Amino acid sequence: MRLRHRQIRRPQAVVIAALAGTLLATSGGGVAAAQTSTSPGSKASAADALVDNPVSLVDPLIGTGSGGATVGQVDTYPGATAPFGMLSLSPDTPSRPDGGGYNYDDTSITGFSLTHMSGPGCGAYGDFPVLPTVGGLTADPANTTAAFRHSDEQAAPGSYSVTLNPGTATPVQADLAATARTGVAQFTYPSTDAANLLFKMGDAQSGNQAANIQVVGDNEVTGTETAGQFCGSPGTYPVHFVATFSRPFSSYGTWHTAPTGPNVFTQPAGDLPWSYHEVTSGGTTASITPATTPDGASAVSWKQSTALANTWIQATPSGLVQGDSYQASVTLQGSGDVYLDFYNGRQDVGGKAVNLTSTPVTLTVDTAIPGGSIGAPQFQVRTAGTGPVDLLASEVSIRQDTVVKSPGTSRVSAHGPVAEPVPAGPDGKPAGVHTRTPVAPREVEAKGSQSRTQVAGTDGLQSGAWVSFDTTNRRQVTMKVALSYVSQDNAAANLAREDPGWSVSAVSERTRAQWNGLLSRMRIGGGTPAQRRQFYTALYHTLLEPSIFSDANGDYLGFDDKVHRTAHGKEQYANFSGWDIYRSEIPLLAVIAPERTSQMMTSLLNDQAQGGWLPKWGFANDYTDVMNGDAADLILAEAYAMGARDFDAKAALAAMVKGATSVPASPAEMGQGWYVERPQLASYESLGYVPNTTQSSLSPVNNGASETIEYATADFGIAALAKALGETSTYRTFLTRSQNWTNVFNTDTGYVQPRDGNGQFPQFDPTTDGMGTFGQSGFQEGNAAQYTWAIPQNIHGVIDAMGGNEAAVKRLDTYFQQLNAGPDLPYEWAGNEPAFGTPYVYDYAGAPYRTQEIVHRLLTSVYSDTPGGEPGNDDLGSMSSWYVWSSLGMYPETPGTPVLALSAPIFSRAQIDLPGGRRLMMTAPGASTSTYVHHLSVDGKSWASAWLPASLLTGADAASRQPATSELTFTLSSTADRTWAGAAADAPPSYAAGPLQFPPGRKPVILTPTGPNLLGSAPTGQLAWQGPVQNGVGPVPGTVTATTTPQGASAVKWTQSTAAPDTWIWVDPTSQLPVGQRYQTSVTLQGTGTVYVDFWNGQQDLTSQTVQLTATPQALTVQGEVPYAADTHVQVRTADTGPVDLYASAASLQVLTPEQ
Repeated sequence: MRLRHRQIRRPQAVVIAALAGTLLATSGGGVAAAQTSTSPGSKASAADALVDNPVSLVDPLIGTGSGGATVGQVDTYPGATAPFGMLSLSPDTPSRPDGGGYNYDDTSITGFSLTHMSGPGCGAYGDFPVLPTVGGLTADPANTTAAFRHSDEQAAPGSYSVTLNPGTATPVQADLAATARTGVAQFTYPSTDAANLLFKMGDAQSGNQAANIQVVGDNEVTGTETAGQFCGSPGTYPVHFVATFSRPFSSYGTWHTAPTGPNVFTQPAGDLPWSYHEVTSGGTTASITPATTPDGASAVSWKQSTALANTWIQATPSGLVQGDSYQASVTLQGSGDVYLDFYNGRQDVGGKAVNLTSTPVTLTVDTAIPGGSIGAPQFQVRTAGTGPVDLLASEVSIRQDTVVKSPGTSRVSAHGPVAEPVPAGPDGKPAGVHTRTPVAPREVEAKGSQSRTQVAGTDGLQSGAWVSFDTTNRRQVTMKVALSYVSQDNAAANLAREDPGWSVSAVSERTRAQWNGLLSRMRIGGGTPAQRRQFYTALYHTLLEPSIFSDANGDYLGFDDKVHRTAHGKEQYANFSGWDIYRSEIPLLAVIAPERTSQMMTSLLNDQAQGGWLPKWGFANDYTDVMNGDAADLILAEAYAMGARDFDAKAALAAMVKGATSVPASPAEMGQGWYVERPQLASYESLGYVPNTTQSSLSPVNNGASETIEYATADFGIAALAKALGETSTYRTFLTRSQNWTNVFNTDTGYVQPRDGNGQFPQFDPTTDGMGTFGQSGFQEGNAAQYTWAIPQNIHGVIDAMGGNEAAVKRLDTYFQQLNAGPDLPYEWAGNEPAFGTPYVYDYAGAPYRTQEIVHRLLTSVYSDTPGGEPGNDDLGSMSSWYVWSSLGMYPETPGTPVLALSAPIFSRAQIDLPGGRRLMMTAPGASTSTYVHHLSVDGKSWASAWLPASLLTGADAASRQPATSELTFTLSSTADRTWAGAAADAPPSYAAGPLQFPPGRKPVILTPTGPNLLGSAPTGQLAWQGPVQNGVGPVPGTVTATTTPQGASAVKWTQSTAAPDTWIWVDPTSQLPVGQRYQTSVTLQGTGTVYVDFWNGQQDLTSQTVQLTATPQALTVQGEVPYAADTHVQVRTADTGPVDLYASAASLQVLTPEQ
């Protein structure tokens, strides 16, 4: 079967032969030694010399700040870690961005935690932070911070150092270094008898379900936590540490928290205003009613014959104070697999999941309410699995926490531990031991023949321990620490196997050398100093994840929660940000680290063997169901295509086919009892598309169109691997399925669009309507304008469907008027993965000079060598890997095929060392000032295509070829060459399965509001307005009174001398709105204040434009769909700080219906 729907002129055979064994070669062992050289037949200036020491150009502080309103935090971290390291010893700051934990704009450090993730977009890791302090402990050790300045901070691959509390009488110098599984930290204190190190337990970013810490002997601390629930998913992971010190403690102690404040909920559980929510719709109708428990306690009853994972009921507390810590508690009984979740306004902090019985069980969760702009905190009972729910929730409370400290102990001898009981605290129990679950002393086997006794310990969330030293004569204290996700014994074994020793500088140099060796596989010359820093920092970020998850002995915790062991010399890897990394990161890893990448693919297959299904976004040893599609198919296909082939590809293909064709019939067949690899697969297989009737994969909107597009792309990945393995039948089946994108392409509008349950396209303009919910209805994180180009397997088909090259180029030119517009505008969103390949579409449309121009604009405008220097979350190296590829003038456009679309390099020279001793040299004189390609040659032979066929380098005899150096030579100019590679035969290939067929379209029709006002028949001033409240935390001063406007209309008047942003008044519909219909709400406003109208549809806020009010009335409208049965509100909200004195009149909420 033909792979394309149009003829392609093949390059001359002599040029193809010249490429063989060079570009992105796919097998072999060692890497040729890097050396400084000039290109053959040319002279290079000193500025163009290849970089000799690339590690010196990495700046880990790039990406640790905010890129602005569209970008938000880039979320990288600056601390010490090894390539793909399990442990990352890095500072956290109070605002604690997701995953990275460090915000460049913060001025204090909360601790140096041992685990991090680079730029994930959801809270992750941050386990076991430690913080040095001087003097007496504060009343709340867990919230102790230390000031710092960037002038006293240094970050480099493998090391980090900073001075805490500089300019004071108690500065502490912290110097950190790391190996793959261990870290070493040297703290230089002032001369004092109270040099402390705090261990803050139960403080992981996504929340903890359990925490325990022990002080062992006179120089060891150990601990265990259970954390997880990444992006709100139910899975958790255990993690363990062992830390030893270079000298004995002079004293030690522990602390824990206890709820002491009054219950924030003043009503009994049954009287609270509970609401119902689903992240993924598809469960049966729920019944939420007041009830009483068998022993007569007020309760809420939740009954549902089938509920999907991440379904919940919630109640909204008021009066919570930002900065304070609280404990949420609930008593549950009945049936269902559930957990308690306390959304603190910024992230979900979940407790341990339990399988309910008739015996009541009390669950608790502790968290602090963060400062700054936050959402409304919520008390939630969530499902952790799929199945029926029939429960009673009683004794619902949220109480302020206070810290309980042990008095401390200073009885440790300099010659060893003192074997005596832990001293009693004020309550008569062992000091520092959590009163709810006492920790019995245990014997811990030390090195040699001597055993060590636990001398203090505590457990519980928001708990911790401190150890103190006398530094009056010797100011330095060194700690070395190791991690394990299996056990404390394995953590100790990791420490012994990778023993970093006590020298931070020695460890730093060893790890720095590892980084330099890996980074040196790509050497560049030329460019500006900033561009060189950006390149190597981006390459560094690419090499952080996926990360090692197995211990030094090969043990790892599998997706079945059992301990497994890798083959000798191999590693298990975790943290696959699938939807992000399949496009650009995995192919880059396959090129520069094929041996590691092959082990990563084996790790995915291990996950599938243990959990039953390939993970779409694997986190630790858990499924997460984050983002739509089936990305593992593309990861495996892309790794194989780009040369990482040392894994069981036939087993991979079988796993891929299973996930693409099998629907689990019950929770017992689901991954970990709840995970479905391809939600809505039955509809996709029978209809050829996913109807836009549900939300899946944590999408905030129904995501039928993007789900269809991602499934079709994943199907192409299966086809590509099947073809490579000679599985012709499977190849043909999935190549045909990969064209299912056509089933959501609306030929009337020229855009991909969602189809409803009846197969109809939406009746609105795809470039303007349905926006404002972090994307457009039908698309997860994006919109029709962005996803229309995200069909890499058949870009020529998309272009033809639009009307050909000229129409496509015109559309692209409009699309690129903005480069990082975000999810709610019909332009390029460079900070999001579906748009990664769009600049290269011009190559397919006969205008490669425009690809060169747009890529150059992106590289030089949305990327920079600053803390906010990326256009979006780094997403575990995804954003960084796009920069690496594009700055070299190439990009792997079609996953599963080793084909590189071309742009133009920004460096005058580059050298890529490949397996088997091969090497690719690139020269591009004048690249720093020249954007456009006028000529390209390969080993002196002219190359006239806008792509390089790296697929031709995977021949069976590639490994037997002699080492060779091949050369790509670009001739660049500052003026565009509109003819180079512009012919149809010069475009990169696309892959079709025959003539394209599209569904019948329908011209958009106008929707108008009709029917009664669902807010009630009373005049606006007599409706039941409530508020004002601010940020959902509680009531604020202000008056809301019924009145009339100066024009005589019935109105409500809101007067407030000063209102903060996100202060609002609201009115509810008279009854619950029917699900699945679209509505329009409208409110006419006049007066003073900067405000907007907001329609809470039960899942998210849909907002109007923001206006500065005047005496002239302005009608603000919002349209949106109600996705499921839930409480809805019409709100008037502040957008700025200042006085509010406004009239709200003509408030309405009506159903939208098509005009006849």
